[in-house]
Amino acid sequence: MRRTLSSLFIGAMVVISVFAVTGAFKSSANTEPKTWYVDDVPGSGPGNPDEDFTIIQDAIDSASQGDSVLVYSGIYYEHIVVNKALTLIGEDKANTIIDGEETWIVVFVKVGGAAISGFTIKNSGHVSYTGPLRECGIFLQNGDTTVSGNILDGNYIGIAVMSSNNSILNNEFKNNHHNDMFVHSNNIISGNTIETGYSIGIDCRGCNNLITENDFYSRYIGIYLQSAHNNIISGNYIQRLPGWGRAGMLLSASSQNSIHNNDIYDWNRPFEFHRSIENTIYHNNMIGNLYPPTDTHPFENNWHHPDLLEGNYWDDYMGLDDGSGSGKHAIANDGIGDTLIPHPQPGFDFYPFYKPDRWKKIEAAIDIDPDTLNVKSKGRWITCYIELPEGYDVRDIDASTILLEDSLSPILDPKFGFVKSEDSYIMDHDDDTILERMVKFDRDAVEEMLPPGIYNLKVTGEMTDGTVFEGYSDEIWVIDPP
Repeated sequence: MRRTLSSLFIGAMVVISVFAVTGAFKSSANTEPKTWYVDDVPGSGPGNPDEDFTIIQDAIDSASQGDSVLVYSGIYYEHIVVNKALTLIGEDKANTIIDGEETWIVVFVKVGGAAISGFTIKNSGHVSYTGPLRECGIFLQNGDTTVSGNILDGNYIGIAVMSSNNSILNNEFKNNHHNDMFVHSNNIISGNTIETGYSIGIDCRGCNNLITENDFYSRYIGIYLQSAHNNIISGNYIQRLPGWGRAGMLLSASSQNSIHNNDIYDWNRPFEFHRSIENTIYHNNMIGNLYPPTDTHPFENNWHHPDLLEGNYWDDYMGLDDGSGSGKHAIANDGIGDTLIPHPQPGFDFYPFYKPDRWKKIEAAIDIDPDTLNVKSKGRWITCYIELPEGYDVRDIDASTILLEDSLSPILDPKFGFVKSEDSYIMDHDDDTILERMVKFDRDAVEEMLPPGIYNLKVTGEMTDGTVFEGYSDEIWVIDPP
């Protein structure tokens, strides 16, 4: 089925250019890469070039290293073998379909340096192992391949990443019968939407993978690490679909993995760890899970960041952020619970947060006036201007939460006009067209807090929705002349 492909051609040329720059595409004769066209309906249409083939594999076989194969919308009942570094592009991922008719591997990539995008790849065979291979939608035997913007539907395994240095980006997985992805080592898995039909979202049995910014919707396990080490699992949304929902993440004999900034919702348990040690779990939101995590070696894992001393958010944590402890637990209202720790049981989180995402901070620009404090001066105030990045409104700053150097609050008595009138504290004092929130601190209190020296002063606070901001001033001199 043919249609105008002007935007598709532009995208294809971008992909080709990228590979040309990196050296992935090199013709043996140093000729310009060629584009081949495939259409399941013979003939040509207005504004479209004549297609070269009606079968995708024939185009691949005729293409040379570095060429592109552009496939018009249609259904192609094929099993494709990619045995050269080329770019395979479908016109429309929803309507350019490669159907394996429930046998074998649908797209078998035997070389490195290929790129595949814009297809629905469906109906692989349903046998787990065939010798060293796995029946799946896409099988990556060699590395340095990019698979992006595809739909993997109704396969036994969606993609089997059996090699390194691959990028699996922005694909959709649905109705796959076993695992959506099987992953070995040194790969990037990012931006995918993974709706597990029956089993596991990602089954990772390798090292040094980056699994980030994916959305998982699973009935059994979201991410499973088996003998997997030094992986980064970050920024994923992991939610149980109706069903048992064993665990958002399950680790077995896996170590030194960093698991942070994930949202884990509605599971039987958010985590299960078996014989897994030296993993670091922090800045995760755990909400709506029925039971606490299990860990056979909780004291040998870090359930908080060991340097930041920050843990996770647990929606069943009932402790107080009252500063009643010691060390970091002596700081009240820093977002970290100080009582009923560790949570949820011995060996787990010593620094639980009491609000979701409380660790996320807006980077504020801070201007302190004056920038030289003479302790013999008779001035009354130190003025602070807080500027937030685009997308945030300084009117939403909760002034009662502002602190200088984590200890000194600003003047908030409404008898002062600069406190009472918005026109007096919302301004653009540096004329950069960006508004600032102005507050004043008692000068004597600041000078008492700061002995003579040079400082980059820290200012923190919260927005009305609880989001934290933080920033540092340029150098401030405190002097005490004779």
